[in-house]
Amino acid sequence: MIYTLHRYIFSDLIKTFLIATFVLAMILGLGLMIGPMRRLGIDPIKVPELFLCTLPMTLVMVLPIAALLSATLNYGRLSADNEIAACRASGISILTMVYPALILALIVGVATLLLAFHVVPYFTQQFENILQKDSKALIFRNIQKYGNLNSFGSKLKGIKIAVDHVVPEKDLLVNVAVIKLNKEEKVISVDTAKEVYINFRKNSSGKSEVVLQTINTKHLDNTKLISGDIDIVFPMASMWKDDIKFKRLEEMQKIRRDLTLFGPIQEKFLNTKAQMKKEYFYQWANEKFQSPSHSLDLYHGKDRIRIRATACQIIVPAVTKKKTKRGKIKEIINPITSAIVTFSGGDVIVEQYFPERPDRWSKLYVAKNVVFEINSYESKPNLISKIALNNVQFTSGNDDTSSLAEMDILGYVMPPEVADPFDQASLNDLLVSEAVAPLKESSSYLQQKLLLPLKKECGRLLVGINVELHSRLAFGVSCVVMVLFGAALGIYLPSGPSLSAFGLSFLPAVICMATISTGKHMAIDLGNIQLEDNVLQGLLFLWSGIAVMIIANLKLYGILLKR
Repeated sequence: MIYTLHRYIFSDLIKTFLIATFVLAMILGLGLMIGPMRRLGIDPIKVPELFLCTLPMTLVMVLPIAALLSATLNYGRLSADNEIAACRASGISILTMVYPALILALIVGVATLLLAFHVVPYFTQQFENILQKDSKALIFRNIQKYGNLNSFGSKLKGIKIAVDHVVPEKDLLVNVAVIKLNKEEKVISVDTAKEVYINFRKNSSGKSEVVLQTINTKHLDNTKLISGDIDIVFPMASMWKDDIKFKRLEEMQKIRRDLTLFGPIQEKFLNTKAQMKKEYFYQWANEKFQSPSHSLDLYHGKDRIRIRATACQIIVPAVTKKKTKRGKIKEIINPITSAIVTFSGGDVIVEQYFPERPDRWSKLYVAKNVVFEINSYESKPNLISKIALNNVQFTSGNDDTSSLAEMDILGYVMPPEVADPFDQASLNDLLVSEAVAPLKESSSYLQQKLLLPLKKECGRLLVGINVELHSRLAFGVSCVVMVLFGAALGIYLPSGPSLSAFGLSFLPAVICMATISTGKHMAIDLGNIQLEDNVLQGLLFLWSGIAVMIIANLKLYGILLKR
């Protein structure tokens, strides 16, 4: 008899649960798709495929509510039809009758946990892959619709593109202007071209890049106009995969052990190491010039350059000022990228040797000064981008001395003794100021714009992982307490399948969802100020809704058992 009763109740619960899940998932899922469709110009043919990828994310929010609604309506109907009273008259207790609701709650709770920890991150990555495969079509549709890439370009770092005409079948843009901006939205360079071909590729790190192959290009950089055919490369940043809330459980555990596995941290980590390496190279060069030999050697394979001088002084860039939207003046500290080499009381001597290149002569230059310039290149992190000789007074070799006043020497790299300590440095080494021993002094840019933000970002990431684990677990636990509360509420207030029962069933959902969401944001936002105290407060608030529902369950079931 008990088995028949449980099967009867459970079948009704499942029917209502499935119907409610389908309706709520369709409404919420389509609502989530409207934004990307309008903003990115997604092809309508792709909508069903993308909808299936976002469905698990929708189900995480829908399943607890659908189970709660099912329990409230079905147990309310049983009570309104006096079936609950008949069962109790037959000696069946209230707790026995809610076994089907408990089974449904456990199934939904486990399903929610599996979705949150494993399924949602996987399908999020599939969503990303679909958009990556359709990137070219998305770019062309956005250019045709808006005339530029501003709507799609929120994920394109520092790039604005304006186009007159588009030929998608040839991957061609006609009459193009490509504007590169820095973090302060100031123009770095402007490229204009009659024709531009769009291609996509993966770089050495496996990241997607967009390559603009320009024809008849005019390149304006630092007031210099350069003409020719060039390739303009810029990254396609991820929409979701660099957000911790879309990581699988095992991925979060790996990231917790090694924070550099997380994309944004890795980028900041590499930038910080690169800046440290630059500044140490200048300090190292100054020590070499102040040694008895007053010289240093750099290599490009077997080729060697020897520079004789007495000092290497870092060129400290001027601090620029920017007016914010609120009218305040903000000082912007610029990175150190160059240093000037001089000889006290004389000229700098530069010698080049090409032992394995008989077609090249050994060369000697005498210049008033030399400038080392180093920029960050992800594929060639140890490259000295330029050694600039200024006011060359004398040369020997195969150079035309009559036309030579300034010249650039390219291709040389930092010596291993400079690069190795930083290439091998771990994140923990950088966060501990004394760990990377060679660097004796550091610039304000390195301290304030790289190291300090890196430390804060690492703290935020650890807080984010901890909070994300708690919030996902809380969603699973909330399913159980909400469904049991819904069943008790339906028995206590028998209303049948009416609007009042529907409304009452959402009360515990609102309490749990609100406290989980608010507690999560409290822990993340306030945790940036006082990590331990505020994270604990946020986590306590996150679980407070579930605690309230547990107390309400105990109170309500106590009342029902006394009847």
